[in-house]
Amino acid sequence: MNIKRILEQLKNNKTVAVTVNSSNIATICYTPQNKTLSILFNKKNIYQYSKVPQQVFLDLIQAES
Repeated sequence: MNIKRILEQLKNNKTVAVTVNSSNIATICYTPQNKTLSILFNKKNIYQYSKVPQQVFLDLIQAES
């Protein structure tokens, strides 16, 4: 994961999708325009959260599994 590239994408209001090394989570996406956090689980369930601060997304993708 290249955090500089992710920050640049967020600065340009681009949606960011990050594949994570987790036994339960496959991908974490963040859309800065509407502050939506989406989590795709390995079992194909998708959870979406509204009004999520960008820092929560950044903390989540950098957290240890």
